[in-house]
Amino acid sequence: MASDARFRPSSASSLELQAQPSPALPGPRGLRLLGSLREVRGDRLGFVLKLTRQYGDVVGFRMGWRSAVLVNHPDGVRHVLRVNPQNYRKGLGLAEARPLLGNGLLTSEGPSWAGQRQQLHQVFHAERLESFAQAVVAATLARLERWERGPQPGAELDIGEEMTSLALDVLDRGLLRGAAEREAELVASFDEAQRWAIHRMASPLALPLALPTPASRRARRALAKLDEIVRSLIDAHRREPRRDGEGDALDALLAVAGEPAQEQLRDEMMTLVLAGHETSAATLAWTWYLISQRPAVRERLEAELTSVLEGRVPTFADVPRLEYARMVVQEALRLYPAVWMIPRRAIESDEILGYRVPAGANVLISPYALHRHPGFWDAPDEFLPERFAPGSAYPAGAYLPFGQGPRACVGSAFGMLEAVLVVAIVGARYRLDLAPGFAPVPEALLTLKIRGLRMRLRPA
Repeated sequence: MASDARFRPSSASSLELQAQPSPALPGPRGLRLLGSLREVRGDRLGFVLKLTRQYGDVVGFRMGWRSAVLVNHPDGVRHVLRVNPQNYRKGLGLAEARPLLGNGLLTSEGPSWAGQRQQLHQVFHAERLESFAQAVVAATLARLERWERGPQPGAELDIGEEMTSLALDVLDRGLLRGAAEREAELVASFDEAQRWAIHRMASPLALPLALPTPASRRARRALAKLDEIVRSLIDAHRREPRRDGEGDALDALLAVAGEPAQEQLRDEMMTLVLAGHETSAATLAWTWYLISQRPAVRERLEAELTSVLEGRVPTFADVPRLEYARMVVQEALRLYPAVWMIPRRAIESDEILGYRVPAGANVLISPYALHRHPGFWDAPDEFLPERFAPGSAYPAGAYLPFGQGPRACVGSAFGMLEAVLVVAIVGARYRLDLAPGFAPVPEALLTLKIRGLRMRLRPA
């Protein structure tokens, strides 16, 4: 492989159905009753990497009474997400998130999902991208003004918190007006609800939310607060609707859906708030951390920003020319994809890469593990944006930060646009240096967070 560390093809054969009986799924035996729950409750990222590196591209394991199959090969991924998606419903994690997300696009199934996706396609159409870009620019400039009025040069900031606040401001300006007014409550409540969902997924018994445990009580309070916030946003939009061209995503949804039922609208908005700030904030925080670790990357990025922008604030028209900024974001999404796990549940038995998958099995695809597969990426643990240079290629299924197939993220273009513009605006004015003594702490909830990212601002 050349030194540019682009895709390296694998010698593995394509997905084929075999006439002979399927071999037993390789994987850990685990404990008699708990299976691998102890590992799942601990270091989830380390566990999925260990499984793939020790047992291969299709791994079977147990989480208490639940069986799971981890698929870590592009052919298997393509089979589950593109070739035979009708056999796979939403699975672990998302099922536990239903009290939070209800029957929104992220969790719904069947005909209702198809209708919801069509409605959101109309909301997230390409013609809205330019106005969304203006919202990103305005929110980012406002954030920089706060930094300039606040901390002195060299002061430390929690960049994870800053990017969360920025992403909510973008959401407020570009997709859902009023969201930023309840920032602290939204962030804290989403965090609590996610923790409960992941804890329930990794528990030997799926205890009902109504059970009066301390964790359930905290989750119920968080969900009640989120319900109140989202319903207040919906009511405000209904009282003061805005015309096409001036409205936001909720205005557009109300228009294309013909006043959907209150519960359904609540679920769609909850999904929009989660996807509209959690994933963007996580991606940006990880991007700044990675840039700080590679001076050569930062220097090349700054050179591009100087050449393309010439001291200007970027606009929507500049984005296609910000090639290296895009490559930086793509590589950050490879190493730390905000959606680190895509869970599915098999409706009927199936065969994946020659292994039989029984009906009811939880089929898991981890972009975090797949993006580090040594059979498809050279130097998989290194931050090398050059691997996404124009003309580079990688097999369908080896890179899926926004999913794949009919359920791929409907807002992916908006997410990439936001990340590239924020990196360009902030990177042209500041260098963000990791604070001494900091080591990143990934936290795999519904999104892949980074905790306590202390960084120092320095003029670029």
